[in-house]
Amino acid sequence: QKFKKMKNHLFVFFNHFLLQSDIQISKLCKFIHFAFIKEYHADLSLYVNTVGVQENINVSAMYKLYEGHIEAQTVFPSEEYKKLKAQNETLWGTINLPTWEDNTFQLEPNSFIYPYYQDGVHLGFAVVHFKLKLEGHEQAKEVESLLMMLKGTIFAALKEGA
Repeated sequence: QKFKKMKNHLFVFFNHFLLQSDIQISKLCKFIHFAFIKEYHADLSLYVNTVGVQENINVSAMYKLYEGHIEAQTVFPSEEYKKLKAQNETLWGTINLPTWEDNTFQLEPNSFIYPYYQDGVHLGFAVVHFKLKLEGHEQAKEVESLLMMLKGTIFAALKEGA
């Protein structure tokens, strides 16, 4: 009951936040990252594809719109995340569908890659690492909903010439 009440409060605050006419991309990313930290003990990073359509996209060639892993360090210390990113960046850029490292949600930590596409063009992707297990598919749907909200930030960043 307490968890549901907290989520409703977060949702109302989020709606108020989104209705602001002068919302900054960085503030929205930080706000959603805060929701991930608070609700799921997770870190979020968001990458925008500024190199155009390519077969194998490499994260280091992409623009870092928001690297919450480095700022918050909820799941990994920043040096550990940098090593993980270096090992996986080519893979992350080639994932075409939302992908869980462990879709049974038992792995700790677990990772989720959420790619963003528009009209068949790869716009970028989000990387989320969860320190604790998710409670199941219902929470996974909530995670995807939060990440869907960030698609607009990618459009805005590309429009601004990220």
